[in-house]
Amino acid sequence: MSIPSNLKTAFCCALAYTVLVAPCCAEDIPALFSTPTTTRTEWEAARRPQLIAQFERTMFGQTPRIDASNVRFERLEMSQDLLKGTACKQKIRIHYTVSGSTPTSFDVLAVYPKTAKPVPVFLEMSINYPGAYDETLTTPCSYWPAEQIVKRGYAALIFNYTNAAPDDAKAFFDWKAKTWKQAETPNTAPFSAISIWAWSISRVIDWIATEPAFDAQRIAVVGFSRGGKTALWAGAQDPRVALTISCCSGSGGAKLIHQALPQSETIEHLVTRFPHWFTPNYAAYAHREKEAPFDMHQLLALVAPRLLYISSATEDRWAGPEGEFASCLRAAPAWSLYTKTGFTAQTFPAANTPLHDASIGYHLRKGPHLLTEYDWHCYLDFADRHLK
Repeated sequence: MSIPSNLKTAFCCALAYTVLVAPCCAEDIPALFSTPTTTRTEWEAARRPQLIAQFERTMFGQTPRIDASNVRFERLEMSQDLLKGTACKQKIRIHYTVSGSTPTSFDVLAVYPKTAKPVPVFLEMSINYPGAYDETLTTPCSYWPAEQIVKRGYAALIFNYTNAAPDDAKAFFDWKAKTWKQAETPNTAPFSAISIWAWSISRVIDWIATEPAFDAQRIAVVGFSRGGKTALWAGAQDPRVALTISCCSGSGGAKLIHQALPQSETIEHLVTRFPHWFTPNYAAYAHREKEAPFDMHQLLALVAPRLLYISSATEDRWAGPEGEFASCLRAAPAWSLYTKTGFTAQTFPAANTPLHDASIGYHLRKGPHLLTEYDWHCYLDFADRHLK
């Protein structure tokens, strides 16, 4: 049986990258498809669900599931006179209760243009780095430039991830025992913090769908660092995410596991310092990355055929920029199944030269491990081109 021409092109690109810049062999990396001739039908019916189950089992744990009737939205604040009268602001609280557990909630801030037409949305799960965002918008914030997002015609939504689930191992496990004790099912990998943060993103999207001011068909989810890992898991599972954006997500995010880079974070680093981020099964691959039956290009491919954006930074060797780029290239064949161009680059780009001509966007920014105004400028440009 012959391989379709669109898949041949994508496979050739991936092999070209391996030869040119990646210090790993193509045969070392788990295959994206179950067979070289995988069709869209086979991908959607069999391979995609298989990969979702694999990531649940080996990395992120169960995806929480509770009845929608146990989730409610409370408006805490409403203003129609923000940014010199050009924007509106809402603050809402998302409440939920798992049967037999302690009720909990987290807050979401939304700023959006004052217009009669529903606007697309940028939703960020903030990790408050390097500081807390200013809800009054009087202090500029490079990692959540709400005013610039609104001026470009988008709604800017943000929530503090530590309010959705604690980011400390002991605090997280204690909180999970109180909040989710009846929700985990036997014989499946336990919830991780990333799985609950991703679940929280989907609950914000539930609220977005109820608001006439927002275009629920055009939602971009943005995450930085551990938030970037979470954005990928949320975008892989929730088809309502039209554009998944992962900034400097590194190991456990966009970076290939099988691509060893001298200065990049390892699985051992992750599970030792942040055991709550992943399910315990992930620790089995510490010092055994080459034996992992999965890799992160498979996670990226689960976003297809929707839009995906990965960004890296030149000084962020801990995140392994080359490995993040390699994942984009190796994920691209999934978009070919939908007659879309996944990725066109074949070699690692120079800094500050964004790649925006395909369904997967990418840029390498000069500088350290941060989410900056330059990153946002690139994300907004990509959205203007592909999402609006």
